Amino acid sequence: MGGIRFIGFNKKGIGSSLGNMIMLMAALMLAAIASLTYIMQQNYMQVNVVKAYGEVNNDLTIGPNIVQVEGIGGLDGDLDNLTMLVRAQPGWPDPIDIRKMSIKITLRNLSNSYIYYGGVLNGDTYDFVYIFNGTEHLHNFLVSGDLVQISVTLPRKVVPGEPIGLSLRPDVGSYSVAVIKVPEAISSDTMMIFP
Repeated sequence: MGGIRFIGFNKKGIGSSLGNMIMLMAALMLAAIASLTYIMQQNYMQVNVVKAYGEVNNDLTIGPNIVQVEGIGGLDGDLDNLTMLVRAQPGWPDPIDIRKMSIKITLRNLSNSYIYYGGVLNGDTYDFVYIFNGTEHLHNFLVSGDLVQISVTLPRKVVPGEPIGLSLRPDVGSYSVAVIKVPEAISSDTMMIFP
């Protein structure tokens, strides 16, 4: 009648059950590590596919080329505005009238088109400034060698991990499309999201 008795265990079963529990815990840890590795690899591949799509698309585009995209207003954890650095692809023969270019931004379940309206920036218009003037610079036009910063107000706040589709459509020639994914963590007011 003495001592503590474990229900369901006898002297032989304790060692056997303890060994089984250790093996089960090891198997669960191995499964967790494998799952985490798989998830990390999927995220890495998704980011690379998005980057590769943008790079391939920009290499094939003859008109405007999206070089860089930054999100603005990220201190509260989401983005309010975008700025894009855009240049004309080398070899594009005709100047692109920036004032006649339309921009379309596609978010989850929402898209918005923007036009230029005399430098006024609101929910349906965009503004631009020249960062660098090329040797054949024409005011209000995008020619080879120019680098322009285009600013837009997003149709709604963009959350971390959300894809954004950008389309620049000049009045003549081919248009440029880029699909980018916002980083999983937004921690600063201005954040580079492409490339």
